[in-house]
Amino acid sequence: MAATLTAGPASAEDFVCGDFTIGFDFSALDTLTPILRGEGDAAAIDAALELPSVQAIVRKQQQVHDDRSTPGRLREELIAWQAGSEAGIENRVYPFPDDETLGAMEAALNALRDDPGALMAPACARLAAYLPAGYTTPLNSVFVMGVNSAGFAFGDPTLYVGFHRMFADLPGLELVLVHELYHGAQGAMRPIPDGLEDALSEADWRVLQYLNYGYLEGAAMWVANPADFEGEGDMLSYFQERLERGLNEPGNLFTLFEASLYQLANDPNTDPRRHYFAGFTGEERNYNVGYIIAREIEANYGRERLAELMRESPTAFYRLYAEAENRDGPELSATFLAILDRVDAAIAATGIDPVPDP
Repeated sequence: MAATLTAGPASAEDFVCGDFTIGFDFSALDTLTPILRGEGDAAAIDAALELPSVQAIVRKQQQVHDDRSTPGRLREELIAWQAGSEAGIENRVYPFPDDETLGAMEAALNALRDDPGALMAPACARLAAYLPAGYTTPLNSVFVMGVNSAGFAFGDPTLYVGFHRMFADLPGLELVLVHELYHGAQGAMRPIPDGLEDALSEADWRVLQYLNYGYLEGAAMWVANPADFEGEGDMLSYFQERLERGLNEPGNLFTLFEASLYQLANDPNTDPRRHYFAGFTGEERNYNVGYIIAREIEANYGRERLAELMRESPTAFYRLYAEAENRDGPELSATFLAILDRVDAAIAATGIDPVPDP
């Protein structure tokens, strides 16, 4: 039997990145690995389910499986793994790796524990170049498995890496880390203001959320630009090829983005999840829309101006692009701009600061 991932501490020392630190949390990997290899008992599973890092797996998989992803369901699947009967799990919710993959993950994780700077130093340099002046909020990187995503965040200074998808592709892992770390910084600098959702109409809130997703993902994708990375790993190639496909049809991408925006603004019966899944999952076309916008903001106004958008309403991201004199990208239509005006007016009418102090 291969050695477990529990050889090292659940967390490594924080990595110092300029005026802030990046923490590491390996507790999900260390706790779940013995269970997946048939070790321990039910008490070990119950202890794992108490960990915030493991609870994040349930939360993330709810985006794919809705109410099928629950602590109870995860417990059932872990019981099957522990008993060696994982092959009989029907309609799996949690894509855990097999024992051979776990062994390969161990080697990669031990290397990261031994020399975090090999990965984090270049990631830090790329990330710090796009943070607002004076940024000091610590970020935390949590390594998990059993999710469909290579990386994700929930709008706070914590990011998650699906290590089972990224361990064999160091450049791809660096890309995902930078992308998700940037999300952590975005969440730290622009928390969701209390009361704004209740104060806005349902349609205006849905539009604001959609615009925000476009800013968050587009800016992070530009900061962790797949075209800037070199390597032959499967995940890096996937990100690079997806970007190339998107840049080959910018007009179509912007048209589809605006179509969803218009329906969210005007059709009370539309399901916002349909639009999110269509634009921000799978081919993730809206990432490319935001990437083009972020690229043109930096080209026209400078990197510092792009960084400052962390402290502004999402609508500013699109307005800067629309007003850029030397824009290399599709024009935003009058309808798109009118929706921005409508949302900004609705926010102003609430009297709530859309960008409260972090």
